[in-house]
Amino acid sequence: MVDLHKSKEALQNQKASIKDFQKLNTQNYKLLLSWLNEWEERSLSRRGHTPDAKVRIAKTLAKYYQISKQLMHWFKDVDISKMDREQMITIRDDIHTLKNPLPLSDKHKRNKRKKLSQNTIHDIYRKVLIGSKGVFYHVSPHQHLLAKEIFQIDQRTDKEVDDISMDDIKKMANSATLPLHKLWLWLLFDLGSRLSETLLLTRGAVTTTETGKGRLNYEVTLKGSTTKSQQSMSSHLIHQEVIDLLRWHLDNLDRDPDTTDRTRLFSFSPAMGEKVIRTLSTRSGVLAKPTKKQPTPHTIRRSNARYLYEKDYGLEEINTRQGRHPAKQNSHAAPVS
Repeated sequence: MVDLHKSKEALQNQKASIKDFQKLNTQNYKLLLSWLNEWEERSLSRRGHTPDAKVRIAKTLAKYYQISKQLMHWFKDVDISKMDREQMITIRDDIHTLKNPLPLSDKHKRNKRKKLSQNTIHDIYRKVLIGSKGVFYHVSPHQHLLAKEIFQIDQRTDKEVDDISMDDIKKMANSATLPLHKLWLWLLFDLGSRLSETLLLTRGAVTTTETGKGRLNYEVTLKGSTTKSQQSMSSHLIHQEVIDLLRWHLDNLDRDPDTTDRTRLFSFSPAMGEKVIRTLSTRSGVLAKPTKKQPTPHTIRRSNARYLYEKDYGLEEINTRQGRHPAKQNSHAAPVS
């Protein structure tokens, strides 16, 4: 009970101190405060029945209030709910360079602590700026996707998010010497799935469907490994070459009498899956832009989102295809011709 009392006391002190920042930007203050109150109510209703849970919630919320003070300084000249790309980039640069920092207390000045820790920066990114429960939860899907693009987590560089084009994907695919490696690349790109989700694909996750022209197609069902709900998300394949490769691979698997619905499509380890992409990049000379680094499986995932956006897919549909809204996955996306 002593820990609970101390945690609640620290939380009340943080709640009282954030009021001093209301004058910087009243609109942003209300937005941040509404999110903090919503997070507290949701957490207490779900997990706040035991003293230990209440202690954890109070400590976490106190930290969020502390972070919100820093955010009030970074966002004092803009309206969070109406930010455009240039304003987001400016705020991102301030975060990376720790420009316009929170005024330090006398205690912190004595300790010469002039910048936030990397863990706090990480919390600002994940829990407040671009997190699914963060402040961009209150704005339009277009701005939410834009925020995720600009505020991409990278503690080593402040450059923009990298990706590769469809032509680069084709160059990498043509450089593959093994059909299975080519299939791995195409599935990562065509499904826009995460590395872990693609590795978990099984024989039972692939079903045959008939198209309107009487031709056979395949539908792959993914499990969202990073979502608590573990809700499945189905997606149609969008490129003919991956359909042909998948048909070839399934025929080989079905010839094995030991194949079941739980048999994995790929026997890769995560390190092996990443190595395949690096090898194809080296052979083809393809580098991601603008960083000019070798692409990773997650670069392929981002490239899928950019490709679909250029093909006039809606932003909400792209989010659904890539598993960002697991509760709304009730419709299938149409294949791109």
